[in-house]
Amino acid sequence: MMYKYVKYALALFCCLVLLSACSAGAGDSTSYLMAAPPSAPSVASSDAPDEPLTETVPVDVPIALQTVASSLGNSFASGEAGAYTTASFADGSVDIHFFDYHAAELRRLDLPAAVGLHGQVADAPGGAVPVLAGGYLFLFRLGSPGLVLDHGPNAAAAVVRMNPDGSAMTQTLLPIMYEFHLSSAILYDGSALYFLVWDRTQEAYSEQVLMKLDTETLQTTELHRLPLDREYSIEGAWEKGPLMVAADTLPPVSDPAFNDAWTARTYWLLTYGLASGAQETKGGWAQGETNTVQGNVLYYWSITENALRAVNTDTGEDTLIAGEFAPEGYEQAYIQRAVNGGRISIQFSMYGGTSARYYTVDTATGLAEPMPISPRDNITICAEGTGYFLVRSGEKWVNREKVEPDYVPGVTSVDSATPGFVSVPEYSLILVADFWAGERNFVAINDLVYGI
Repeated sequence: MMYKYVKYALALFCCLVLLSACSAGAGDSTSYLMAAPPSAPSVASSDAPDEPLTETVPVDVPIALQTVASSLGNSFASGEAGAYTTASFADGSVDIHFFDYHAAELRRLDLPAAVGLHGQVADAPGGAVPVLAGGYLFLFRLGSPGLVLDHGPNAAAAVVRMNPDGSAMTQTLLPIMYEFHLSSAILYDGSALYFLVWDRTQEAYSEQVLMKLDTETLQTTELHRLPLDREYSIEGAWEKGPLMVAADTLPPVSDPAFNDAWTARTYWLLTYGLASGAQETKGGWAQGETNTVQGNVLYYWSITENALRAVNTDTGEDTLIAGEFAPEGYEQAYIQRAVNGGRISIQFSMYGGTSARYYTVDTATGLAEPMPISPRDNITICAEGTGYFLVRSGEKWVNREKVEPDYVPGVTSVDSATPGFVSVPEYSLILVADFWAGERNFVAINDLVYGI
């Protein structure tokens, strides 16, 4: 495997990271920290007789955790003033874009580009995902051991912190063998972020690690290493820690047993003690039964009942929310997103996937009805503000140089049907009340990044 070469170069890369961090101040306003891998415990010597060892089990206590990102696959971070997203460049840098809800504008965050690069944040060949927490804007830079090999030690996974206007940028690098768990949520307790990473140090397997990041000092702490026989993801929070979903670890895709293992895979909802690491199973479902978490409740689609059900993670109670509304002849149900305010959106795939029907369920009343505005209308909810939805409302063509600064007409490979142009999304705002009422009172976003 490629990772065995990284292991041999680990010592060299760690030295390079420290040298790079020390030299970053020249011509670069970003400051750097380095999170070292956990060290082996020291053994103290003593002439005194050995005493019996007593193990103290940490006690889980109530902690106010909130989900600040449903996953690192979500490219938008929304706050009171607006939403953030990023745009990547071929030189490994990214720009930060801000949707101003009050001015109805999309603009590039007002900070200088990284020295010699097109974007404002360097060392992000894997891209970066924005997260808002504690009055800061964080970018989770998606590094990996492979990217470190190709681009150098600063391409390791990292967390970049700045003020909402982009000022006072600083970052902490994770160990070079770590990768963020992209489909896992990020939690916040008022002073620290909690997230999962993959540790790729071993050739034969990867370990999952629950990490804590102090939002003021950017100090990282390894809390727990999770059992190897299951794959975990954070889906939300309960009163004493993360709410997780676990499934049996699959064989490699190349293994003939993979397809059968995938088909038979069962998923389990677990409460996880933040201090103790203790797990308690609250429910389970079969492969294909789609689900989402909102607050401390897991909503899932029961294939056997053709109904939306909910599991309360505090009590384990499994209740019916809504049934007898699925369109006749549907082939697959997919819960698209949990919308703040207690609504669940469900997509039903029809006729071999050639068409779809979209429904929304009010979790308080159980009322299920067709979505008044849906992706069938080329409208997709991207972010949720206070009283507003930011929606993707169309597409437009812009000069390719605005999106790809290194584009050279006649040299760079392009779509022959549209030489010199590229399609980018158009966005709008709509009041939440208008959206659910089907009133298409869209407010177009003035695009100051790509223009008309």
